[in-house]
Amino acid sequence: MLKIENICKTYINKGDSCVANDNISLEVEKKDVVGILGSNGAGKTTLMKIVSNLVKQTSGKVYWDGLSLDEHKYIVKDKISILLEGTRNLYDFLTVEDNINYFALLNNVEGKSCKNRKDYLLKYFDLYEKKHTIVNNLSRGMKQKLALIVALLKKPELLILDEPTLGLDINSRFDITELIKKITHEMKITTLVCSHDLEFIKEISNKIAVFDKGKLIKYDYINNFIMKSSYLEYEILFKGDNGLEKIITNDLQKKLTEISIDKIIKIEQTGNSIEKYLEGLRKNG
Repeated sequence: MLKIENICKTYINKGDSCVANDNISLEVEKKDVVGILGSNGAGKTTLMKIVSNLVKQTSGKVYWDGLSLDEHKYIVKDKISILLEGTRNLYDFLTVEDNINYFALLNNVEGKSCKNRKDYLLKYFDLYEKKHTIVNNLSRGMKQKLALIVALLKKPELLILDEPTLGLDINSRFDITELIKKITHEMKITTLVCSHDLEFIKEISNKIAVFDKGKLIKYDYINNFIMKSSYLEYEILFKGDNGLEKIITNDLQKKLTEISIDKIIKIEQTGNSIEKYLEGLRKNG
C-alpha cells in the first residue's frame, strides 16, 4: 500500500515562496488505479515526483508497505516506475531496442530475463517490427508506447503516469488509453495517473483524487464521484421583454427537465424565443 502523509512542498525563489503541495494525505491500496485530476499548476506532478524521489518534500512522509521511501531508497529503484510528461523518457538518437537495452541495464534487468521481457513487451505493444527504428522517426503515439515499455521493464509494483495522453492525436489517445486499461487489469499494477482530462480519468481509474491550488479537495471511488457530480446545476440569465419573462416563469423548469446537460450553463438571451434557445441546447448538449 502507498501512504502519503501530510506532504508539503514549498518552492523558494529569490525570497518569494510558492506552495505546490499543501498538507496532502491519501492512501492507495494495492491494485488501485487512482486518477490524479487537476488543472495545470494544481500540484499533481510535484506530488508524483516526491513519491518517486525526484523532488524532496518540505515536510511529510511517503510510505510503501509501511516503509519510508526516505529511509529505504531502494524501494523507488526496485519497485516504482514513472513516465514523465511528454517523451523525455527516451533517447531520440537511439533505436527502440537500444533504448530498451539501456534502461534495462540501469534497472538491473539483464541476461535471458531481459530478452524475454523485452520481446514480450515489444509484441504486447505492437512495436516488435519497429525495434531497429530510430526513435526520432517514430510517431508520438509510438514513442509513448515505447516509454511505457521502458517503465514496465522491471515489473514495477507502482506505476506513475504523468499526462500520458498529452499531445496525442485522437487515434493514438485511444490506443494509449486502451493499453493503460489493459496493463492495469492484466498486470494488476498499482497505478497513479495524472491528467487534467476528466473523461480519460473516468475511463481508466477506480478512484479519483482532485487537486486545486496545491490542496487535495476530493478523494473518492470514481463511481461515487460520478454519481455525486451528476446532479444538474444551472445558472441562467435571460434578458428580454415581459412575454419572454412570462414564458420563463411558467415553462422553464419543464423545458430544462427534458434536456440532459452535465455542466453549469450561463445564458444571456436577447430577443429570441426560449424554445429556439433550448433547441440549440439540445443540439449542443
